[in-house]
Amino acid sequence: MLRLLKRPNFARYWVSASSALLGSNVSGFVLPTIAVAQLNATAAQLAIIATVQALAFPLLGMFAATAVERRDKHSIIVVTDIVRALAMGLLAGLFLMHRLSVNAIILVSAVVAFVSVFRDVCTQSLLPSLLRGANISKGNAALEVSNTAALSAGPALGGILTSTVGAPIALVVDSLAYLAAATAVSGVKVTPRDSAAIRRSFWNDLREGLAWVFKAPKLARIAGCTATINFAAAASQTVSLIFFYRVLHVSPLVLGLLLATSNAGIIGAWLAPQLEKRLGLISALGIAVGLWTIGRFLLPLAAVLPFPLMVAGLSSLIANLAAPLYNVTQSSYRQRATPLPLQARMHATMRTLNSSTIPIGAAFGGILATAFGVTITLTICALITAGSYIWLAVPNRERLAERTRAAA
Repeated sequence: MLRLLKRPNFARYWVSASSALLGSNVSGFVLPTIAVAQLNATAAQLAIIATVQALAFPLLGMFAATAVERRDKHSIIVVTDIVRALAMGLLAGLFLMHRLSVNAIILVSAVVAFVSVFRDVCTQSLLPSLLRGANISKGNAALEVSNTAALSAGPALGGILTSTVGAPIALVVDSLAYLAAATAVSGVKVTPRDSAAIRRSFWNDLREGLAWVFKAPKLARIAGCTATINFAAAASQTVSLIFFYRVLHVSPLVLGLLLATSNAGIIGAWLAPQLEKRLGLISALGIAVGLWTIGRFLLPLAAVLPFPLMVAGLSSLIANLAAPLYNVTQSSYRQRATPLPLQARMHATMRTLNSSTIPIGAAFGGILATAFGVTITLTICALITAGSYIWLAVPNRERLAERTRAAA
């Protein structure tokens, strides 16, 4: 992975993605914290914030993918990062003027989520044009290491800044991270746009992207598994801050440090290519799902077991080991299996299917927590995560054909 950073194009791409991930994780921690700790947001209001963020990809993903193939991808990334930087700056200004409200957070979260769709599609589809073959897995692993670092540094930085100099400064730091991402990616040299793609029918291109995913059995199964995991994750994340702040009585500073010190994502990113090579795609994904399930079951147990912070930290450690293991494995397979002209549409189709369950899961988490409490909600989320393995266990058409030939 380190050798890849000697390539100027990939290095700029990686720095941009890393800065953007840091910004997203700072805001992902600070905004709900402000809503809960300072604006007294309810579980239902947190569910609305999560839902409007989650609706962006299902509503816009496929159209964004088909559109970006007609534009310079790195230019789109620059624009989206600038918009996100301005959005965070706006919230910081409203906070300083004592005009910030939960409704303002909801509105800005929606804007950031919708422009982030374009960035996400461009980022994923740009990687295979910068790297080839086995280097795609290494590139994804490098990005997952950055994601892991951001998952640790974002909450820690957000918690420290919120507890010391205040939430507005945390939002300003978030804004600067997005500006740094825009600056880095602006230096990436890309091949000229495909003029033939611009002349093709928009709707034919959109249908072609959908058809590619659904005719590939493994892609469809991965999409179903990921959609189920995302449903449980959205429900869990909607109420997890309430669980930490109101059930475990943890401060923002302690929570940020807890999440930072319990992140084993670098190990998961390193293991992913090894496990896929030795055990195969489905087995590697199954191991990740099993780890995820264990981690999710541990979190609600922190409410009843001794040393709750240690139990919660172990839950986070296991879940953060599973996430990069799953993400690197399935992302690398998707990129290797898909022709370059279809990368953006394939990624958008997969993300649209994967994320379509997130707004439903967020709403489900808010409703369930209101009716039964956050501890029961987190337990049910763990059960749903375990159920996602069914998608991987169902034999695909290729395996059924092999069994039929063997029986004959």
